[in-house]
Amino acid sequence: MENRFLNKLTLLLFLGYFVIVGIILGFSYSYYAQVYENEFSFYKTKNEQQVNAVKKRIITTIDSIVMEVLTTRDYSVLREYIESPSEQSEENLANEFLSIVKYRKKYDQIGFIGIDGYEKVRINYNLGSPEVVKKNLLQNKSDSYYFQDMISLEKDDIYISKFDLNSEFGRIEFPRKPVIRIGVPVYFNDKIAGVLIFNYLAEELLYSLHDGGLGDSISYLYNSDGYLLKGLDPDGEWGFMFEDRQENTLRVQNPSLWTDINSVKNGFVENENGLYVISTINPEENIVNKEVCACGFWKLVTFTPNSVLRLESSQALYYLVIINVSIILAFLAILWMLARFIFYKQVSEGKILELNDTLKVINKILRHDLANAFTSVSLTLDIHERSLKNKEFVSSVREIIAGGKNIIHHMKELEGMVSLGESLKFKSLDEILERIIKKYKIIIELRGSASAHCDDAIETVFENIISNALRHGRTRKIQITLKKMKDNVRIEFADFGKGVPSEIEKSIFNEGFKYGKYANTGLGLYIVKKTISRYGGEVYVKKNKPKGAIFVVKMPQ
Repeated sequence: MENRFLNKLTLLLFLGYFVIVGIILGFSYSYYAQVYENEFSFYKTKNEQQVNAVKKRIITTIDSIVMEVLTTRDYSVLREYIESPSEQSEENLANEFLSIVKYRKKYDQIGFIGIDGYEKVRINYNLGSPEVVKKNLLQNKSDSYYFQDMISLEKDDIYISKFDLNSEFGRIEFPRKPVIRIGVPVYFNDKIAGVLIFNYLAEELLYSLHDGGLGDSISYLYNSDGYLLKGLDPDGEWGFMFEDRQENTLRVQNPSLWTDINSVKNGFVENENGLYVISTINPEENIVNKEVCACGFWKLVTFTPNSVLRLESSQALYYLVIINVSIILAFLAILWMLARFIFYKQVSEGKILELNDTLKVINKILRHDLANAFTSVSLTLDIHERSLKNKEFVSSVREIIAGGKNIIHHMKELEGMVSLGESLKFKSLDEILERIIKKYKIIIELRGSASAHCDDAIETVFENIISNALRHGRTRKIQITLKKMKDNVRIEFADFGKGVPSEIEKSIFNEGFKYGKYANTGLGLYIVKKTISRYGGEVYVKKNKPKGAIFVVKMPQ
């Protein structure tokens, strides 16, 4: 019998160790995952706000240009020029265009192209000195993609070109001049007479990609073919404009990433490299109440690398490893000493009470050593707290320490619950309660008197019930009533706090049950139930009126 007892006790100790290790590792993983999730959510939200703001700015800008193009199309000077072309009507039209370019300061060119593809009137911004282009410098645009697209449009259609670089006489201008061409067909007597086209200077709009962004994130703008329009490397931009850079597209360089980005209209993609927040700009969809014909769409992408996303979580993991290893090794050393002690200690059935006293001493030593370990960790945190950037991590470690100290407190309570062979004594319950009430600062009323058979563990029972009402019920007052019944003594603890939800009334006394933001080890009420059961009694909870809960303890007299 002695060997069987020792084997069971040793097995329980080792099982308890692995349970504790599992809890520590589980909490550590949960905390690490939560830190990463917080970082991920922060960058995702901030980058979504940035891309949405940039998208709104681009759409608003294009929409305002569309309105100005439509207004200019209806100018009388343009109709007069089409109806009766002359030097005077041409001059009047040129002056009107010149005025727009001069005062708006955002158009590189405004021009009218005839149905034959030749420019009839054109104004150049000319780096802030607008001028009317001389007739001998006007060009034939019949081969340009935008003229061919526009000449076939219906009367009320609006044309928006792709983002590209301005070219003159077949050559790209340097320094580079990003433009968007916005225009409309001009009809006269229900026949197309030409096209009106505005070249918008888009450099400022492209630079706005980086406004309001996070310093650790990178913004990109791609066209519908995967070519980079704006990023960090100018040499990687505008590949489709140069013959030797036609393969310089994300579709070719990273097909899987482009497939992921292209498949998301508005949202995010996460892969092994980091987080991509994506927004699609499609003038045909985003500019409402107008018949828009656009050359494709644009993908606005903000990228945050994993090295940034996991910066705080990596630091948290480093400190968690140090703390966890220290705690686990301390538990292992204590467990080894306990197992060695049990193995060599000769226990007989006639000395169970002696063994009980010994276990209490070991329990006290264990509580003392663990308390010292937690105090050392706490002091170390105090010393290094200012140098630690992750204040959430410091707070979480302090919560772990507080939880550990609470477990130590419950270890003392467990002594009473697992009492081996101690006889029960007839004790005055009201005297015990009077001593306990003095420990609390809230109003606690004690009514009646009664005695019952119990041991010192009854104090733990009463303290747990009162503490539960304070911590979870958030009550400011407790009424304790002692009643002598026919076969038992009834003790009622009535509080006036938040009460106990109906769905958990039968579960709160289960081992390890936790509920709410103030949940702790889940042992307090379990200890209450087991101790009262050892006395041959019972405990349950019911609702108080108008609010709160009543914990009822029944004990044999």
